[in-house]
Amino acid sequence: MYEPFYGLFRPPFAVTPDPELMYLSPAHREALATIIYGIETRKGFVVCTGEVGTGKTTVIRAFFDQARADAFKLLYVFTPQVGPLEMATFICRELALDDPDSVFAGVPRLQMKLLEIFESGRTVVLLIDEAQLLPAETLEFLRLLSNFETDTEKLIQIVLVGQPELDNVLARRDMRQVAQRVALRARLRPLDFDESLEYIEHRLLASGANDFGQVLSPSAAWAIAEAGAGVPRVINILADNVLIAGFGAGQRPVGSRLAEATIRAFIANSGVASPARRLRISGRRRRRADVRRHKAEQPAAGLPSLSPPEARMRLPPPETAPRPEKPRLTVFSRPNASAPAGRLAAGEGTAKILRPRFPRPAAE
Repeated sequence: MYEPFYGLFRPPFAVTPDPELMYLSPAHREALATIIYGIETRKGFVVCTGEVGTGKTTVIRAFFDQARADAFKLLYVFTPQVGPLEMATFICRELALDDPDSVFAGVPRLQMKLLEIFESGRTVVLLIDEAQLLPAETLEFLRLLSNFETDTEKLIQIVLVGQPELDNVLARRDMRQVAQRVALRARLRPLDFDESLEYIEHRLLASGANDFGQVLSPSAAWAIAEAGAGVPRVINILADNVLIAGFGAGQRPVGSRLAEATIRAFIANSGVASPARRLRISGRRRRRADVRRHKAEQPAAGLPSLSPPEARMRLPPPETAPRPEKPRLTVFSRPNASAPAGRLAAGEGTAKILRPRFPRPAAE
């Protein structure tokens, strides 16, 4: 809709997990590395948790993108509200086995098939999304599957991905047998402020923008990053609304006033109890968030790479996007009563008071 207006060839902030728009923060890389290590070393159970919208599905897709078909047999469950028999039936179908009449009948079939696949050199990976919804009986069935092993190796690798409620489920006393089998855990945290700006940058560049000023002003990006609170899904929704508003107003790049007004209106229309306040960026964060000098992160070995440094966004020149200044110290002088009167004129009897003064954010 608005893509040609901004010089883009696709929507930059779609909420679907498009692999070509994938951005992996250090926390995402760590979670992905944990999953890969747990699977390759056949640890058995791996758990990855994170709040809503922090990118758990992104991590799953990143693993799928680099998993080799000749090395892994992937079983993906995204509707986990099933009983033990339904889970056993699903696994049997994925492994080309007949549907079992009962869990008791399906277990020996699965064990023989998993051993056959293991001897062929492949690893069976059962990856369950939204795992906090798994019934207790199904978790117990998965524990039984994890008991399938040789003298040195687990025959099936089980990865549970879900919201923090999954940790609460595993912490229950009746789930202690499952919890004790979890060999590795990863936790996805929200993006920090700098990472939120890099996320916006990466999405714009991957969608066809040549530079930052083509679509958003730096202060508009600050407003989106501040309101998004580090949650990629929220950042996508707010940024998409801001670009729609800029398209309707014929404003390119979108300025901070229009961006903040759009964000306040969206929050107010989303049923927030208290009225949306004016977004302000603290002086400390402005000093910390130097958008013109984003760090060029080096990808870890074996992990998907971000865009190369030369392809990353470059902000507008200083006259259009001034670098956030450090707080200036204003010097005030007052007479020192204890100094001789003859020295006041020379400035020797003055006491200097240093007061920090922070620059006000410029509004477009």
